[in-house]
Amino acid sequence: MRINKYFTDRGYCSRREADRLIEAGRVRINDRKAVLGDQVGENDVVMIDGKQLAAKQDAIYIMYNKPFGVTCTVDIGGYTTKPCKLQALGENKFAIILTEGKNRQIRRMTDALGYKVKRLHRIRIMNIEIGTLASGEWKDIPEQKLTELKNLLVHDIKTTTENIDVEE
Repeated sequence: MRINKYFTDRGYCSRREADRLIEAGRVRINDRKAVLGDQVGENDVVMIDGKQLAAKQDAIYIMYNKPFGVTCTVDIGGYTTKPCKLQALGENKFAIILTEGKNRQIRRMTDALGYKVKRLHRIRIMNIEIGTLASGEWKDIPEQKLTELKNLLVHDIKTTTENIDVEE
């Protein structure tokens, strides 16, 4: 693979930044100065500023119950999302299953209908159930659930279930 991709695969820096490091003469491959476009194999020794680039780290997958006020996604603009499913749970309470979640989508949907979200509680994302995980806490996703999740993603069956209390 190209040397700059090698850097990104290891999470060290972007391809452009890797190119800058190579152009600055800070990168060596098997004890020779690297040049743009060099190819690197898994058995090659890549050094940056005299230190060997760390081996590729395995990905870590966690579930995180994002607390209120923590923003993790920019604006849906004029975008129309895929249809969702609603189920009434009471006079001012309902469950919603999203097939495509966007920034503040539920709050925007309820605002458009003249309601204000009083409490929003995420129950699951796809096959990963939040359970008793408190707001702001995280835990590892069990291997079996992670395997199921990856299989679901391959088949693009994305759903999020949330319970919502609203007031008029």
